[in-house]
Amino acid sequence: MTAPEMPQAPKLTSAADCERVRFSPSSVRKSGYVDGEVDAFLDGVTRTLSYYEATVQAMSTDIDALEQELARLHAVPAEPATVAINAVKPPNGATAANVVSEAQQQAEQIAAHARSAAERVVADARGQAAALRKQVEELQRFEEAYRFRLTSYIQSHLDEIAASRPTEPTTGRHAIPKE
Repeated sequence: MTAPEMPQAPKLTSAADCERVRFSPSSVRKSGYVDGEVDAFLDGVTRTLSYYEATVQAMSTDIDALEQELARLHAVPAEPATVAINAVKPPNGATAANVVSEAQQQAEQIAAHARSAAERVVADARGQAAALRKQVEELQRFEEAYRFRLTSYIQSHLDEIAASRPTEPTTGRHAIPKE
């Protein structure tokens, strides 16, 4: 079983980057920011979120593969198959009962060794699945917090823009007449 490749991390935008970013005031408009700076920043945020989403997807695929492997290992019968022995000629001085008894002991040892190996593989797979689930949960919590902070940040700037604009024209062609 080969794990899918994790995506290559682009230059990621951190939560600290979101908190530190300052856009230059627009020289064209009375209020607002330079569109190119805002667009470049949002492109970085988009790359970051895409990377985390791809990482979560790859980890989910890993978990699914490990769970399938675990199910396959659980499906292996725990007891060795019974084999009918027909006309076995025992070695000199041995009875057929002794040969059968020795063969059963060897079969039991082989089965015990196989069960032990299977238990180790299952335990390892469970450990890997638990670690991947934990990473997925951490990434999901990070993504949720990141989206919240980004939304709050953008909303605060939109509120600042809205607050800096007059709500209704007081002079000129579009002025609202005073009664």
